Amino acid sequence: MAEGDTITRTKQRLAPIFLGYEVTGLHIANPGKWRGHRPRVGMAATNFRIATNQGIATCSKAKNIVGLSKAEAQRVMSRFGPDLIELHNLGDPQDSNNSQYELMIEKIVTKARTRLDQNIFIHEALMNQSIASGIGNIYKSEALHIQKLNPFVTLESLDDEQIANLYKKAAELLAANAQGRDAGKRRRTIVNRGRTGTESSSQFFVYGRNQLKCRRCDDSIRRSYKESGKASNAGKYQPRSTYWCDTCQR
Repeated sequence: MAEGDTITRTKQRLAPIFLGYEVTGLHIANPGKWRGHRPRVGMAATNFRIATNQGIATCSKAKNIVGLSKAEAQRVMSRFGPDLIELHNLGDPQDSNNSQYELMIEKIVTKARTRLDQNIFIHEALMNQSIASGIGNIYKSEALHIQKLNPFVTLESLDDEQIANLYKKAAELLAANAQGRDAGKRRRTIVNRGRTGTESSSQFFVYGRNQLKCRRCDDSIRRSYKESGKASNAGKYQPRSTYWCDTCQR
C-alpha cells in the first residue's frame, strides 16, 4: 500500500482486519489498538498508519500485518462463516417471511452440526469463526445468559432451534453494539440499572461481573476458563473466560 492508493472497503472478522484497496489487500491478523488523530508532526511510532486530508488513523500493538493479493485475501476470507452483523441487517429478523435471513441461520446451524465435534461446549462452538463470524468473548457469555443456556452443555445436547436462537440473539447484540459504537456509545447489552459494580461491569448481564449479583435472580455470577479440549483450537490459545449464572442457566 503506497501514497495515493484508495481504500475501497474495510472488513473485520472478530480479530483480523482487512483493508481492500485497488489491486491488493492488507491483512492485520490482530487488530491492535487504533486511534484517530489530527494531522501533526512528531507522532509516535506505530505499526501502521492511514493518513488523509481529514486526519490520521494509527494502529499500534498489532501482532501481524501482511500484504495480500486479491486472490489471497479472498482465500483468507473464505475461512470465515457469515458475518452476523451483516446477517442481522438483511432485514427484520422478527419477520417470519424474511426467507433470506432464516435460510442463512439454517445454514449456520447445519455447519455447526456437520463441521464441529458435537461434544464440545456450546460456548466454544459460538466462538468458532468458521461457522459464523463476529462472536467474541463478551457476546458468547451475554447471548447464552439471555437464552438461559449453561455454557458448558454440549452442542449435541441442544436442538437445532436452540442453536438457531443463540446465533440470532448474538447477531442482534452485535448489530446493536456496532450501531452504538458508531454513535460514540460504550459497548453494552443493557442500560445501567444502578447496580453496584464497576463502570464497565454495569453495561452487561454477566460479562466482567464475576461474584456480582445476577440481574435476573440475584445469585452470584461465576467465571470459568473451562474448555472441553475437543475444539479445533484446543491447546493453541490461552483459554478464554466465560461468565454465567448457575441458577438462571441450568
